[in-house]
Order: sequence, then structure tokens, then C-alpha cells
Amino acid sequence: MATANSTDLMTTTIDGGSGLTTENTIAIIAVFVVAIGVVVAILSYRENRRRNREDRRRRLQEDQRILQEDQRRRQQEDLPLLTRPTEGTSGPDKVQAVASKVNEAVKKVYKSTGSYVQMLPWVDDHQMHIMNIFTKLCLVEQVDTMGKPRIKGNKGLMPFEELYKDRQPETREGNPNKGELKSYEEIFKFQTHHEGTPIKRIVISGSAGIGKTTLIDKIAYDWAMGNSETLNKFKLVFALKMGSLQQSSNLEDAIFEKLLAKDTVDESALKEFIDKNQDKVLILLDGFDECKITTTDTSSFGSILKVINRKLGPEYWVVITSRPPLDKLVNSSLVMKPFTHVRVEGFSKTDINEYVNKFFPDDHDKASKLIEQIELSDTLSDLAESPMLLLLMCLLMGSKENTLPDTMTRLYNKALNYIFKRKTRDIKDAEISQILISIGKVALGSLFSRDQSFAFREGDFEKTALDAAMNAGVLTSERVIDGLDTYQRVSFIHHTFLEYCAAMYWQSLINTEEFDRILDQTEVESTKGATLGVPYYSRLFRYEYLFRFCCGDNEACTNQILKKIHQGRDSQLIVICYFESQSKELPQENAISSILTGDIDISEWNNDSTNALFHFLKQVAALSRGNDYFSKVKRLVIKHFNFQRFGTDFAKSLMLMTNLQSLSLQSSSLTVEILIRSYHHWQVHQH
Repeated sequence: MATANSTDLMTTTIDGGSGLTTENTIAIIAVFVVAIGVVVAILSYRENRRRNREDRRRRLQEDQRILQEDQRRRQQEDLPLLTRPTEGTSGPDKVQAVASKVNEAVKKVYKSTGSYVQMLPWVDDHQMHIMNIFTKLCLVEQVDTMGKPRIKGNKGLMPFEELYKDRQPETREGNPNKGELKSYEEIFKFQTHHEGTPIKRIVISGSAGIGKTTLIDKIAYDWAMGNSETLNKFKLVFALKMGSLQQSSNLEDAIFEKLLAKDTVDESALKEFIDKNQDKVLILLDGFDECKITTTDTSSFGSILKVINRKLGPEYWVVITSRPPLDKLVNSSLVMKPFTHVRVEGFSKTDINEYVNKFFPDDHDKASKLIEQIELSDTLSDLAESPMLLLLMCLLMGSKENTLPDTMTRLYNKALNYIFKRKTRDIKDAEISQILISIGKVALGSLFSRDQSFAFREGDFEKTALDAAMNAGVLTSERVIDGLDTYQRVSFIHHTFLEYCAAMYWQSLINTEEFDRILDQTEVESTKGATLGVPYYSRLFRYEYLFRFCCGDNEACTNQILKKIHQGRDSQLIVICYFESQSKELPQENAISSILTGDIDISEWNNDSTNALFHFLKQVAALSRGNDYFSKVKRLVIKHFNFQRFGTDFAKSLMLMTNLQSLSLQSSSLTVEILIRSYHHWQVHQH
């Protein structure tokens, strides 16, 4: 009993009296600790809420400040670029100091990154200095201004024709001299015939990959290095890519986004300098055809387009490059007279040899082998005139290829397979094809989009295809800050790669309604240029590369496309598409009828188109089985024709034109030697 009571006392008291038990004490302490924790948590929560509210308030104030600054900037943009107030300037000394600082900054860009050409975008750090790969291009004066342009020469001012009448530059494979320029510097020397004032709007046109961008880079580099006495007169040179611009884009925004850090110089002082020294400013705008132009309404133009049409900065020197046709550029809204138009014709035979040897400086055997293959193939000779295509040939020859493809489609196909397999060796051709089709769907949409945007966001692509194309280097990405929006802008490494991928997607839709809808869309888009008075065939030629890639090694696509384009009587596009198909079948009746008409005019056809024409005629002659298509021809007009190369094919075709009544040969390289050779061929044929 005593034991039980003792135990009871021990469980109810501590010191033998009536009080708290041990368990109760511990519980009270625990509750107290928890309470303190809760209080601390509540106080901490309240403090965090206060801090968050304070942070949100500060962020809101900052956002409002940025918004107000942005609104103020946009209001200022409604004023002419060069007539805005220049608050903050402190006199001519500061303005000159800012101009000198900008001069040094942009020169540094052109001397460093701007002076390197990314020869292999899919291979890290594989660049070549522009002085090692640039080969001078043939520039042909083509469009008069407000009279015949004159140029400053050693004899002073003289008409263009007089300056060039005694010049004997290298003849381009038998083609006559068409007034080729010795140097790009001469484009800055043209003057109007009557007034003798400098022509400060210069349009440089040329096909895709022909070297327009390299030329712009070369001009910027020569200015930065002081290599050109002609360019030394310019205090500032701004080289801008138009592919990432829109019709509302402003000049100063583009300059600070692409060439200068935003806070490095006083923007208002820079504006003041270029306003007062317009004749000392050269603006190089590369790739107008890739700019997002949706309307010719000048009220929607930003300051860049207003500079082109002289509404702003009329005394700027402005050089614009573009692929043909030029209807969106040369019109009453943008480039107006007076202006100079020159054309980049690509590499001559000597240029090709020089380029290849510079590409393989340590492997003369490989260089010689490539040059030999090019010289032995008429098709490769044509393609090699384009620096982009010659680059692809060099890449393939640098791999394990022993022979080169003989059409543009096959060249791009092999090059893209090489690009992907260089990064992922075990990737299958079918996988590559699916990737190209996937990104090609996005590419095709951009060709027909309202704003013609060729810069994309990552979300536009299917992720797996995007990652693979980015890894290979077919797509590239750069971080863009657009106001408060920051994103990765995705682009194709070259516009022709965009067109190739778009064609691969289109080709995959053959025998579907969607294929036909896209074909109809090319006609719809082409008719939009009708209001500018541009011929239908010229407007349709805008899609030349899309058509020729889609026809590549695919008779079904070729037949569908030729059914459509023959209606526009675009002879060059018809024969190019048929050539790319490498079809063994007789061309369609309607296509033949579009080429072999009563009146044939192949004036100004380049070697590529002429080669495709004779391939077409050979196929018709060999496969027509008694149908006398050639007898329809009664008149034939030829201008700037390379008889040295095409003389034999010409003689063969001429003999089939039994009803020919008129033959006109203008400015063509017809020599006695060629006549004798053609006569001997005619004699053999007669026997």
C-alpha cells in the first residue's frame, strides 16, 4: 500500500505537495515555444508582405518611368529624325567629340567581327578574314538617272560611255564587255548628266548568294582600315542588315541596337552631327528584299525608309542591296531618280580559281581537282559564279566527295546532308529530310506572310526539329531586346537555305489540295505587284528558288508547277524548273508551246538560263517523235550571247528552225572561229 501511495505521490507532485506534474510543465513549455514560433512567423510574414509591397511599388514606379520614357521617345519619333530638339548638347565641341567616339566605335566593329566572314556557320570559330576571301565582283552600270550619268575620272567629268569605251577588262567567258567597273569605289563617282551633282542613292542588285553582303562588309572594312581614298571622305559609316527591320524601323534605333551600346554616347549630339554633316555619312543597307515591307504608303514609313526616299537626310550617301525584282524598291515611294543601279554579276573564271585556292591554301591538289571539275561542267561553271554556291562546292570537296552534283537542288541537298552529319554522324538521311520539312513549313509560311518576316521566334518551330537544326547550324539564334520584351530571334544561315527548306515542305505535299493551294498562292502574291506596272513574269520570278528547288528531281512537282507558270510565259523560269527536275520525259505540251513560239527573244539571258534552255531544246528534239515544234519559230532575237560556249548548241537548234525568217544578233561574241566551227558542224549534220 505504501508503495502504491509513494508512486501516486511521485506522479502527482514534485516536492511532496500539490503542484504541476512534470508532463504538464513540459507541455506548457512546448506550447510557449510554439506560440513564440507562430508569433515570429506572423511577424516575418508581415515583414515580407511589407517588403514585397515596397518592391512592387518600386517596380511599378520603374515601369512607369520606362513607359513614360518610351512614350516620349515614340512621340519624338513622329518628328523628323534629324530635326528633333537636341537638348543636352553643349555646343559644337561636344558634338564633334561624340562623332569621333562613334567613328572609333563602329570602326572597331568593322575591323574585328565585321571583318570576318563566317565561312562555316555550323563549325564553331571557323571564320576567314575578309581580305583572304573577298574577290572583286563585276559591277555593271545599268540604269540611267535624270539623263546619262557621268563619272569623275582622271580626265575630269566625262560621260559614262566615254569613260569605258577604251577599257579592256577581263572578258567573262566570251561575253562582251558591258562596262564593267574596275572597283566598287566607282559607284560613288557617278553624277547627273546635266547638273553634275553626285548621285547619292545607289542600288546594288544580284541573285541570292552572289556576294552582295560580302561587298557591303568589304566597303565597311575598307573604310574602317583606311584602305580607300574614296571612302575617306565619310566621317561615319553605318552598315545595317535589313532582314531584322520593318517599314516602321527608325535609323537611330537600328544603329544603337546593332552597332553601338545604348549609353555609350549622347544620342542627341550624334543626331545633331549627322544632321549637319549629311554628306559625310554613308549608310549601307543590306538585303532590302528581306525587309518587312507591307505597303507603299509613306505615312507608315520609319526614318530608314524615309532616308531611302530622301524625305529625311537627302544628302546622305545610301547604298541598298537587294535581290531582283526591284519593283518594291525602285518606285515612286522609295528609290526615285536620280539613282545609280549596278548589278553584281558574280565571279569570273579567274575569280573562281582565286577563291578556290584561297579556300584550300594548304591543299593544292584538292583545289586543282575542284577547279578542273568546275571547268569541265557547264552547269558547275554557272553555279560557281555565285560565291555562296562556290562555297558549298568547296565544303563538299573538303569532305569525302569525289564528284560534285550538277544541279542547284542536288548541291544544296548534299551540302545540307554534310552539315547535319558533321555534327551527328549517325543521323539518317530520312531524319534529316523530316527536320528540313518541319522547319520548311515555318519557312514557307514566312514567304507568303503579310509582313514577309524572315526572323522567327523559337516557339514558331517544333522543338525537336529546332534543336536539331540549331545544333547543325542551319538555324542560328541571337538574343533580342525589344522594349520590355526579350527573346531569342531565330534565322536561317542564308535566305536560299530558307527557300530550300520551304520547297522541301511544299514538295512533301504533292498530290494534295494543300500543294495546289500553295501553287495558287504564288500567283496571288505575284499579282500584288500589278499595281506597280511590273510584268507578270517578273513578279513570278520572285519565287524562282522556291520553284526550282521544289522541281528538283521531282517530275510530279515539275508537271504541276509548269502547268501554272507557263501561263505567264516566263520562259526562263520554265526551262530552269525543267532543268532542275532532270526529267527523262518530254516536257509538257503547254510548256513546249511557251518556249518554241513564232517569236523567241532571249536577250539578256544569263549563262544559267541559257544552259537550261539548250537542255530543254535537246530534250524536245530527242523525245518529240516527229512533232515539228521547231518549225513554229520565225523570228529569233539574241543579245549578249556567249557563242564561244553555246555556239554548237545554237547551231543545232538553228538547223531545226526550218521556217526561221529573221535572226537578230546584238552585242554577242560571234567570231570567225566560232562561225567556222558552226559551219563544220552544219556540214557534218548535212552528211
